[in-house]
Amino acid sequence: MPNFIVTPNGIRHPEKPAFRACWISGDVAVPDDGYERFYHEGSGEYDGLLIYKIEWADETPDRYRYADLMNQAVTAIDGWIAERF
Repeated sequence: MPNFIVTPNGIRHPEKPAFRACWISGDVAVPDDGYERFYHEGSGEYDGLLIYKIEWADETPDRYRYADLMNQAVTAIDGWIAERF
């Protein structure tokens, strides 16, 4: 699994394709702020996870690599949350 650095409100992937972003979980509204974002619905009403304000240090990956990387980021954030309960 790729290396992710998760903090209470952010996530970073320092390896290529490197990015940083913010995240929020729960019943979230997807902002239309002009930034790239990825929404994961989760398994319940308050289980959504939004990765937003995605900023790439490298070029944006193709859509398959992007989807794979975002799904791995969701898993990293879920793990980070689970460690705190």
